[in-house]
Amino acid sequence: MTPGWPAALAGAVLFLLAEAAIFRSGLYVKYVRPESYTGAFETVIEFENRLANGQRPRILAVGDSRMALRAWYANQLQSKFEFGNAGIASSTPRVWSYLLRELDPSRNRYAAILFLLPSYEDPDELEDLRNRDLDQRLLLHRLGYADIPRFAGSMTDPPTRRGAVVQLLFKGRRISRTCRRS
Repeated sequence: MTPGWPAALAGAVLFLLAEAAIFRSGLYVKYVRPESYTGAFETVIEFENRLANGQRPRILAVGDSRMALRAWYANQLQSKFEFGNAGIASSTPRVWSYLLRELDPSRNRYAAILFLLPSYEDPDELEDLRNRDLDQRLLLHRLGYADIPRFAGSMTDPPTRRGAVVQLLFKGRRISRTCRRS
C-alpha cells in the first residue's frame, strides 16, 4: 500500500458523508431552484400534495408540457370529481412512473389517472427515450440506491447506463460539474 491511502480513504469517507447530508437527507430539495429540472419535479409533487384534499374522488392528469387538460377548468365544469394536473415539462413515461410512486405509494389516492399524450399517432422519435439523460435530472432527488438497478437497467446504451449508475451513486457529481461551468 502507498503511504497516501489513509488520506484517500478519509477523503472518500468525508465525500460520502457530505453527499449523504446534502442529497439523501432532504436538505438539497429545500434549496433547489424551482426552474431547474429537479425543482420542476419537486414543485409538482408539492402542489399536488397540497391541493389534493380528498373531499371528492380525484382524477390526476399526468404528462409533459404538451398535455391539454386544464384541471381548474375541468373542476369548474363539473362537481363530481376533482381534477389534478401533474404535467412536467420534458418528462417521459419513465419519469411518470416515479412521479406516481411518490404521489400515490399505496395506489389508492386517485379514482383515475389520465396519461395525456401529444397525439394518438406513434411516430418514430428522433431521441431514444430509453437513454435519456434528462430523466436523471428530473428525478435526481427522488431516486435512491434501491432504484439504481431498475432505473439504469431501463437504459439500453451501456455508456449511458454506466453514467446513470455513477450519477445515482454520487449525486453531488452533477452539481459540481454544473458549478465549474458557470
